[in-house]
Parts: sequence; C-alpha cells; structure tokens
Amino acid sequence: MFGEIAPRYDLLNALLSLGRHHRWRRVAADLATPPPGGVALDICTGTGDLARELAKRVGSSGFVAGLDFCEEMLLLAEAKPRRRTDGLIGYIAADAMALPLSDSSVDCATVAFGIRNVQDPARAFAEMVRVVRTGGRVVCLEFGLPEDRLRRRLVRAYEKTVVPALGGTLSRRSAYRYLSGSIAGFASPAEVRQMMSRAGLAAVQSVAMNLGSVYAHWGVKA
Repeated sequence: MFGEIAPRYDLLNALLSLGRHHRWRRVAADLATPPPGGVALDICTGTGDLARELAKRVGSSGFVAGLDFCEEMLLLAEAKPRRRTDGLIGYIAADAMALPLSDSSVDCATVAFGIRNVQDPARAFAEMVRVVRTGGRVVCLEFGLPEDRLRRRLVRAYEKTVVPALGGTLSRRSAYRYLSGSIAGFASPAEVRQMMSRAGLAAVQSVAMNLGSVYAHWGVKA
C-alpha cells in the first residue's frame, strides 16, 4: 500500500496539511537537538523530509540514518537534492521493531507520522531507546485528537471526508481511508507518553500543534 501511494505522497502531504507539515518536522528536528557533527536516526522516514531536517542540524560532518520498510519511499528520498552544508544521509530498508544498529550508537532518534503504522509501537520505541546514547532524545511526531470537543469533531470530520476524498482523487482511496482510521484508532497523546516512558525515557513531554491534531512527544534516555 505504501509503495503504491509513494509517487503522490509528498504532494498529498502538502495538500492535506495545507503546507504545514514541513513546519511540524522542523519542530521535531529542533526538539531532537542533534549535535553538530553528530549521528541521528529517523525511522519510518518515508520520503526523507525529517531526515533532511536532521541533516541540516548535524552539519556537513554529521550523519543521518533514514530507515523505512518501504523501498519505493526510500528511492524517492534518495532522489531529493541536499545542500553541501548538510550531513550525509544513508537510507536503509529496515524494520522499525528490529533496528540494524548497535546499542547507544546515535545521538538522537525520531519518527514522524509512522509509529501508528508499526505492528508493535512499544517495541519500536524500545528499539529507538536502545540505539540512542545516554542523554540523547527520542522524538515522536504523530497525529492525535484535540481535547476540545468542538475541535475534535472538526478534525474527525476533515479526516473522515476530505482525506479519503482527496487521496482517492490523486492517489489510492483505500490507503487514505486507512490513514483516517489509523489516526482514530491509535493511542491518545497520554498513552503515547506512557509508551515512551515505559521504553526507558525520562521527562517525557508533549506539545500540541495544528489545533491539537498534531503532537510532538519527546523524552531523554536516562
């Protein structure tokens, strides 16, 4: 399914988010605080937008590993141009629940809009914590539902009607119907924070964006 929607993935991200998704990823990259010259990891990287933000922050002497199980997405990520001042990015086809990295081998780890698609999100968080060095951050950018009842209704109406309609026009309707259902059926922001804490992160926090429909969660490896 992800391979089939890959050609129009970036276009639909821009349209469905009204162009805001790049800002959300910039927030996530800032929260990850990768050091200049450091090594960063982005799982479920898709077409690599968050990996590219991390590469800007580690600089030309740094490295970013972008992992995803969908090779069609990774081919599109590799084709995107990068600035000479950015760190190198290596894209790898891999399973988020069994990361092919050594313990404590990266300075930070991120995931954007992908953790809800992992079969066992708790296991993926545990893997992210395993490969991050002590004191490094793990950041999760994910959709959620607003606490305010009116905003919640508006967000759900948008996700149930506009998302599959536009996705069906430009890509594959069933995939974007799945997208809407996966958001509604996923863990609440509080439950995501609990998963991250249980995985071994301390001081887990969240910030809400886009009327409370997008959340950035982060914590520090103790």
